[in-house]
Amino acid sequence: MRGPLAGGLTALILWPGLSATEVTVTEEALGPAPAKADRIGRQAYSPDRRHTSWFIRRDGQVVHFIDAKERGTYDDHLVRSLVFSPDGGHVAAAVSRDGQWLVTLDGEDGPESDWVSKPIFSEDSAHVAYVARRDAEHLVIVDSVERARSEHAISRLVLGADASELAYVVTRDSSSEFPSETAVFRGESGPEYGWIGDPQVTTYQGRTIAIYRAWAEEKWTLVVDGVPGPFYDYVSEPVLAPDGAHLAYVAQDGEAWHVVLDGRPGAAYDGIDAGRVRFSPDGNHLAYIARTGEMECLVMDGEEGETGRWVSGAVFSPDSRRYACTSSTRLPTGERRAKAIVDGAEGPAFERVGRPEFSEDSRHVYYTAEAEEDEEFLVIDDEPTLCPRDNLTVVFTPEGPHIAFWSREEGGGRTVVDGEPGPKGAGASKPHFTPNTRHAVYMIRPEADGPWQIVIDHEPVGPLYDRLAWPSLVTNSQAEWLLVRDQVLYRVTATFE
Repeated sequence: MRGPLAGGLTALILWPGLSATEVTVTEEALGPAPAKADRIGRQAYSPDRRHTSWFIRRDGQVVHFIDAKERGTYDDHLVRSLVFSPDGGHVAAAVSRDGQWLVTLDGEDGPESDWVSKPIFSEDSAHVAYVARRDAEHLVIVDSVERARSEHAISRLVLGADASELAYVVTRDSSSEFPSETAVFRGESGPEYGWIGDPQVTTYQGRTIAIYRAWAEEKWTLVVDGVPGPFYDYVSEPVLAPDGAHLAYVAQDGEAWHVVLDGRPGAAYDGIDAGRVRFSPDGNHLAYIARTGEMECLVMDGEEGETGRWVSGAVFSPDSRRYACTSSTRLPTGERRAKAIVDGAEGPAFERVGRPEFSEDSRHVYYTAEAEEDEEFLVIDDEPTLCPRDNLTVVFTPEGPHIAFWSREEGGGRTVVDGEPGPKGAGASKPHFTPNTRHAVYMIRPEADGPWQIVIDHEPVGPLYDRLAWPSLVTNSQAEWLLVRDQVLYRVTATFE
């Protein structure tokens, strides 16, 4: 079914430095889209944003839609977890019908139960699992087939790369003051503890295993492949190197805090932020932020480096050969001074600096900064340039960087791409460059509280749409969105060159 633009709409665009470019916009009407007030909960999008799903309330029931197509009607209960698979090809939700709960997958209903948990997908998107309760027993269901059963409560279900990599936690005496818990992985039960955290199923040093935190007798440990490590006053969630060769976590032993790498504790500090423990992309470097007194320092591969009152977590370059962080302090006057530090060298001082980012080829680093009187800068390789931060997009090519941002002015603003301002509007989305960086794609809102329009290379094209949306696809010659106009959902495609 084609919408009003089935025949296509063609526009001629002149982009700086390029020959004239033709843009054709086509629409495919997918079906009705409800007003936001009529939806139950959030509208879900697949990770690639090419598909969407929602529930509405109608005639005392809830109705499920996938890409604007009605797929099922259920009891008027709270819908649990509308979730897409990692590849975006499947969608599942926990719903009820006639008082019985079930999981619906791609609009197909699974077996009924007294209760079901949130469904989860395997990493390869080929399997879906959940916990069900029937006649006072808990069951693990994978692809609508029972895989495990227990008279005790089952929770914290995890699927790894495929259906065989199944982990969950069994809780005995859950209503008592002192329950006991056991983690089960691939059908094998581990030791009993007073409490167990969410298991992780991962590949560590060549083996697929389950890893989880556990608590017993006022102490914490990290259990790796069923074997507990040393007990501490606290342990954090583990961090795995991208190649699976190393595992690190933060442990507290009395007043001392350590990073434990592959079972070996490092130097002791007054504090360590577990959220800033990071491996390089190749897994060969480990960085974290440690505190001694009121000062923080970056610890890289066991060696102390940059210090400051506040130090950000390390950012590694894609090739793992470079790193960057920020360090800031408070002057006696009360002013704040911050610097980015790249490969150990300090950059210019500002009042605030943003998170550094590396180019894909690892040759360049950039970040935003703010000076006194609210002056905003973009800093590339230590060279600051006045530049707003709103909708900032930076892409590097061998010819140099391409930069886009939103520039405010009275009554609205404009998107600026490589120094060229676009049409004025009340607002705009963040621009997306095509992979070859020859085109910039975004949406603009011409009037405050009004509809939105697609813009290709600063030229508005196609009709107006009721809602803003991120593009679901951007190639060198095409961009695609899911957009709504007059309560109809369209798949909109702009084709250029």
